[in-house]
Amino acid sequence: MTLCDVVVAGDGPAALALAAACSQLGLQVCAVGEGAPWTATYGTWVDEVPAYREALATTSPIEVVVVDRRIALERHYGVFDNAALRACFASAPVVAARVAGVRHHLWGSVVDTTDGPLRARLVVDATGAVPALLSPRRGADRVPRQTAYGLV
Repeated sequence: MTLCDVVVAGDGPAALALAAACSQLGLQVCAVGEGAPWTATYGTWVDEVPAYREALATTSPIEVVVVDRRIALERHYGVFDNAALRACFASAPVVAARVAGVRHHLWGSVVDTTDGPLRARLVVDATGAVPALLSPRRGADRVPRQTAYGLV
């Protein structure tokens, strides 16, 4: 059984960013994911990601946002190159497996994967819209979600 301080379920940008940050702090971390290519487009305010500017494919000044009224902005927005962004998180070891479940104990948790069990003090589910580690006691309607939609 592999021992980790942190197991991050998922291998998307949020999961790998968390895994890389934990690794940089000296923690033993494993991200568990299938290694599928990222097909979504990921964007951000450029000033919020100074460490990942080299992974931006393009940037553009956003001058106006239209909601219920026009709002002028003085910030640049960037869109990531997915391969370059994934390369930024290369310090995080990824176990190419699927999460089969998690068992909690007093000393931590065991994440069962198709590649074998991982024992960890902390498990973070960063698998996206349909959490892989959703407890049967909690309904999917009680899980917080984030979504955004933009036009360029």
